[in-house]
Amino acid sequence: MMAEEIINKAKEQLPTWVTEAKLIYKTFEFQSFDKSIEFTIKVASLAEDLDHHPDILIQYNKVKISCSTHDVGGLSIKDINLAQQIDALKI
Repeated sequence: MMAEEIINKAKEQLPTWVTEAKLIYKTFEFQSFDKSIEFTIKVASLAEDLDHHPDILIQYNKVKISCSTHDVGGLSIKDINLAQQIDALKI
């Protein structure tokens, strides 16, 4: 898929994620630090299963997930799939 097609697909299928030229990201907010960590562990397990690892920033009750495919230098279908599965997690 061409980069522009991937960006358009991300915008269409992931309306709550911010789409940039080379990555997509979303900040999740929780009631406590413990809940942030629980979510991060779920994301880490999912990423391991998919063998596709996002960047994760934890700031007390907020977790920012950034997805980009480093070996292609930008967005790929892997990022869209990972983001969709992260959104589907029960949190």
